Amino acid sequence: MAKKQMAAEQPRKMASGFQVKLDRLFAQGHQPLAVFSASNENFAVHDIEVLQSKKGPFVQMPQTSYKSGRQTVYKDIFHPITAEARHELYGAIMELYEQARAEEAMKDEEESDAEELPEQGPSM
Repeated sequence: MAKKQMAAEQPRKMASGFQVKLDRLFAQGHQPLAVFSASNENFAVHDIEVLQSKKGPFVQMPQTSYKSGRQTVYKDIFHPITAEARHELYGAIMELYEQARAEEAMKDEEESDAEELPEQGPSM
């Protein structure tokens, strides 16, 4: 039987022409919580992460790091330039993330309900 694809696994087309896709969803408590990619006809950006902070989940763009003296400096490899582009990209990612978590919770609930049903023997 083929695995039923969750709606959150479907790429989400944005007004800017980018398409956002959920690549991996991890268990709650794992860092990162999820990994996404975004692409259009000309570019592809991988390893966009949703991380957990004290204030809740947030989007982190792919980055590189280097040492500056004793301090580690992190720089985004790719990031939106305008506030509108950032709002659109981060909004699409968070919407897909929340949808994936909701679908995961529904699936877990369905599996839990199925386990609680008593087994029925063959009817005669």
